[in-house]
Amino acid sequence: MKVTSTLARGALTVSVLTAATAILAACGGGSTVPLGAITGTTSSTTGTTTGTTTTSGGGGTTVTQSPYLLFANDYITYASQAPDSAFLHSIQGGDVITGFGGNYTYGNYSSPQTDMNRTGFYNLQAQAKATAPTTAGDYEYVAVLAPGNSTFDISQSNSLLITMGNTVAPSSTGSTNGGHANVLTVDINNAVGTKPATGDCSYDQTLSSVGPSQLSATGVRNYAIPLSSFTCTVGSMTTLQSTGITAVVVKIVGNKNPNVVANEC
Repeated sequence: MKVTSTLARGALTVSVLTAATAILAACGGGSTVPLGAITGTTSSTTGTTTGTTTTSGGGGTTVTQSPYLLFANDYITYASQAPDSAFLHSIQGGDVITGFGGNYTYGNYSSPQTDMNRTGFYNLQAQAKATAPTTAGDYEYVAVLAPGNSTFDISQSNSLLITMGNTVAPSSTGSTNGGHANVLTVDINNAVGTKPATGDCSYDQTLSSVGPSQLSATGVRNYAIPLSSFTCTVGSMTTLQSTGITAVVVKIVGNKNPNVVANEC
């Protein structure tokens, strides 16, 4: 599964290829996150990867699952806000829902369609309030729903390939008041509308670099996360591989980024 996300200027974006992509951003920059699970059998002589037929995960008994399934990528703005509060959606038809809480608020920037066409990701800027957002109740998130706002089969997946980062470094803001968010939480779940999830699992990824560097010109890099590394607060990964997932969420959470300061963006 592949998801791509970007965190910049307090911004967050998402897309997925049994993989997904999500993007988060902190003030002044962006980050991209692709999220993906890749499975199958690869021939050592031909390099060909062959998927298997699944009888679970919401795919049915006749679905041959490819090891390379696209959850979401590229974004299109709606002419008006959707009933579920989404302002944009992936080209696979999954709505993108964003939010802020506690001492994080909207930072007065959201990628226009022209920028999304140019960069391939969406940025939503967050702004820290006068009190530093360092508690579990302080957060910014971008949630990308499954194609067609339905359920996505990960029964043949064993890892998640995600591209993400924070493109803002303190040096790019001219001060130390920026670029301190370096842990992105990736969450996958099977919640449907107001019906609570029976499976909800997450992983905290520490970024290998923040902002432009020799590792990345933009601060965005690829991360491969084994599904076995996820910690589940509801159900288990087996649950999600049986039912499928309905959303991939990328978050900045205050207590996981204790170095973020007041008014940072």
